[in-house]
Amino acid sequence: TNARYARWMEARMSWARILANCRNMVRMAGCFSDLSTSENRQTLERLSNASWLLCRSLMNYLSGPDDNPSYEREVQNVMGRIVEDAYLAPRILSAPDRTSVALCEASLALDRIPVDEKRRVEIDKSLVNIGDCIANCERLYSSPVPLVYTRHTARFLSLWMLLVPAALYDSFASFDRQASEHVDASSWLSVLPLGLSLIPACSILALFLFGIEE
Repeated sequence: TNARYARWMEARMSWARILANCRNMVRMAGCFSDLSTSENRQTLERLSNASWLLCRSLMNYLSGPDDNPSYEREVQNVMGRIVEDAYLAPRILSAPDRTSVALCEASLALDRIPVDEKRRVEIDKSLVNIGDCIANCERLYSSPVPLVYTRHTARFLSLWMLLVPAALYDSFASFDRQASEHVDASSWLSVLPLGLSLIPACSILALFLFGIEE
């Protein structure tokens, strides 16, 4: 459980760094460039759309085929806002590696931002960091916890839960015996078999342990 939770936290941190670097990239491009003309504002909007496309394409890759319908609909909607980006929708949807194509488009969109070379290099560092985070996400996605390990854990837990009632029977039988001594002999509680309280106890224990394993 600790190993799986550590993998989940590592993936979550990688995704947070991707979002942070995308925001930094658009923020620096907007601060360093002249936005007094409509052409420059449109260039910044294209970079913003390319950043969104990069994050959404990675999300689509990590989510699997079930995400394809909503992904295709969102890409066509967002990329259709700017005429110059209309060609991107069919290109990205037909690409075998959508994330790499989206990363390339973000680089091209950044190259169109009207800033000096020194500032462009600073902004490009965010794209480099995003590329590193994407590689980390792909590593986690394609390298799951070994199946042999998970099966071995499940088998051990199943065997342990199977033998727990035998190990706890004496304790619960003694508890039931003491409880029956304080019950009227005519009561139906007095005829219950010893160790019966073991059943709900083991059921609750199995619910929590197998729930954690699942």
